[in-house]
Amino acid sequence: PPPPAMDTVELLPFKHLIHAGIDGLMVGHLSVPALEKDVLLPSSQSRAITGALLHDSLGFKGLCFTDALVMKGTVSSYSGMNCIRSLQASNDILLSPANLPADITAVVKAVEKGLLSDSLIDAKCRKLLTYKYALGLSKQQPIQLDSIVDVLNHEQAKALNLRLHVEAITLLRNQNDFLPLRHLDSKKTAVVLLGASDKNNAFVAQLKAYQENIDVYPVLAGNENDREDLAEQLKTYDRCIVAIHANTRQQQLWLARLRHLPHLALCFFSSPYSMALHGDILQEAEAVLCAYENSELSQKAAAQAIFGGNSISGRLSAPIGKYYPCGWGLDTEKTRLSYLYPENVDMSSLRMMAIDSIVEDALQREVFPGCQVLVAKDGAVVWNKSYGYIDHEHSRAVSNDDIYDLASLTKAIACTPMIMSLAEQGRLHLDEAVSNYLPALKEGDKSDLSFRQMLYHESRLPSFVPFYQMLIDTSSYASPFFLTYRADSVHCMRFDENAWAPGSYDFYPHLVSSTAKDSFSLQVAEDFYVHDSFRDSVIRRINDADLLKRKRYVYSDLGYLLMGFAAENIARKS
Repeated sequence: PPPPAMDTVELLPFKHLIHAGIDGLMVGHLSVPALEKDVLLPSSQSRAITGALLHDSLGFKGLCFTDALVMKGTVSSYSGMNCIRSLQASNDILLSPANLPADITAVVKAVEKGLLSDSLIDAKCRKLLTYKYALGLSKQQPIQLDSIVDVLNHEQAKALNLRLHVEAITLLRNQNDFLPLRHLDSKKTAVVLLGASDKNNAFVAQLKAYQENIDVYPVLAGNENDREDLAEQLKTYDRCIVAIHANTRQQQLWLARLRHLPHLALCFFSSPYSMALHGDILQEAEAVLCAYENSELSQKAAAQAIFGGNSISGRLSAPIGKYYPCGWGLDTEKTRLSYLYPENVDMSSLRMMAIDSIVEDALQREVFPGCQVLVAKDGAVVWNKSYGYIDHEHSRAVSNDDIYDLASLTKAIACTPMIMSLAEQGRLHLDEAVSNYLPALKEGDKSDLSFRQMLYHESRLPSFVPFYQMLIDTSSYASPFFLTYRADSVHCMRFDENAWAPGSYDFYPHLVSSTAKDSFSLQVAEDFYVHDSFRDSVIRRINDADLLKRKRYVYSDLGYLLMGFAAENIARKS
């Protein structure tokens, strides 16, 4: 029987897969002294491992494949003997024999000499033919190889793969809740890449999605003076992240020198077994992460975990020497946006590609010189792409790092999603009149205006009504309220490029309050509440406004105000 530790750790995934009914397993050319006394006999040719353990003890009934028999891990330089031993060990399919004609001859002679039985060969042939028939290979259709990569790596598979990497990330140590990182605007962060030369690898690129101004130090080699110089330089930072991409003697020397840095986080892109080689530093750093492998997805998942883009809940699949037992792992909560595939949040990458077509059409028609489109859902960014140029002169391409002035957000992130959600629920229809939910609009020329017209800014409503003037006490300032093209002693507050307003004025006390109280529940700004009746005053003012003479696109806030009020009424009914 296998040792207890192996039975509960290394063999655990095989037990679960076999219990779930997996139909195929590959046996590698491994030396496992705990299971096979002959240390020169690989597991693929071991009756004790492939036969007694895999088939008899674990109960595997599916097809058993050897690893490639041309590999140097096989025993005999005579490939025919490797094939014979592999069949004796209960394998069903022998992959990549070194010399196929000679190996077939060797197997035939082994049957003639009694080293292999006729019944064993017959049983394996029947087993393989049964699987081929069950899989429809008796009516095999040629595989279209030109698209095989896309077929195998479809978007759902990519999303699942990313999810597996995200959930595998394991936090071993987290003193003082060092992770996820905080104070991004005030803390200087350095990143050291041990065993990596690319300053813009997937790990760094993902880190910079959260904190752009990090400094990166790639390290492949160096002497003691180099290590000393870098250690001194890193002392000027508030915190340091060391990513271990390779497990060589050179990287161990670097890590040994950097181990005493304050506020140090270690991220290992390697297996738990190799992490044990680094010794006590695993219990000295402020934070220690295990990402298991040095792949692009592991690097992205680890970077997001460090900044709180994803929660951390992984558990060690194997012990790390005497330092951390199998099953160990600490948890953190998600605190920031993550970066995932659309399929991770029940969206479609294929449908998202329509964004490209829409933007390219707008660029061709010169609606704008360039733009950036970011889509986030359920706390995850699933699309972040820049198009075109920052100006019509094409002086520079738009970058994802560009900073924008944002305005009119309420319409895009509050009212529009609310109307879309109500329409999806069937609680309103986009082509029905908004007045169905705002009776005050029934009388007048606004009664037939639909949600769709208002969403498209094609309702003929004027672009703006100065509602704030309804709140200002006209006796508190000298008329007029605005002066254009000049200022005077009263009109000293610049309101716009060519407009000045009084330096002081009062609001009607029956309409405005600095605190929330009875009948003053509508908050407009900090310490600014309006009377509940003002909602009806706004609707009446819009209803009294003249419609534009012809239907055309005119950007208007008024329709969104009306749709917001209508949505509130619908919500109250439920």
